[in-house]
Order: sequence, then C-alpha cells, then structure tokens
Amino acid sequence: MKNCAFIFPHPIDILIAKLNRLEEKDLLAFRTVLSKTGHPTEAELIKELQLAVDLFLPSFDEEQGHDMANNCRRLWPLIYGREIDPRAKIIAPALKIRREGYGEPVRDYKQELRDALKE
Repeated sequence: MKNCAFIFPHPIDILIAKLNRLEEKDLLAFRTVLSKTGHPTEAELIKELQLAVDLFLPSFDEEQGHDMANNCRRLWPLIYGREIDPRAKIIAPALKIRREGYGEPVRDYKQELRDALKE
C-alpha cells in the first residue's frame, strides 16, 4: 500500500492572495473565514503581511498592477472597523526588521580603500 500526502494551503495564505485583487468575492472570503474561525486577527494579518512585505512593491505588469497598500486601506475598515496606515504599520516595520537582520557592516571597507589611496 502506498501513502499519499495532501497539502492544503493555510487560509491566511489564501486571504493574502485575495488581498491583491480585493473584489467583493474576496471580501466575502475574509468575512467568512473570520466569522468561522475568528482569524486572522488584526495583529496576525499585520504580522503575515510584514513577512510578505515584497507584495507591496510596485507591479511590473501594468495589466496586473494592484496597489496592496490601497487594498489594505480599503479592507481594514470593512473587516476590522478601523483605518490603517499600511506604510506605518506594515511596510516600515517590516523593512526595519529586514535591515536589522542584515546587520550593519562592522568595517567601512570603501572608506578604508579611499584612505589607502591617500597614503
């Protein structure tokens, strides 16, 4: 007998994909999942969007160009009953965490090369 593994996407992954388009059927999906599970909470969705911050980059495909930040602004009052500033609450904190993860260079190699040329 052979085994088979089923892999199902997490509902929050599906909802984040729907946020890109955010049509009425996508809002219905958010409302349905939230009413049945109580998730994603506002904090959970913010955290997941911070982990996927690259979704907020401008689209290169003009036909598929969607504004994730604007869609977040539209979604929040409808789902969580309040306004959100995606740049302040999602994008800036995510980029700060990313920068801290890369760490600051211990040595300024470019300056050391400039100084060496002067000698």
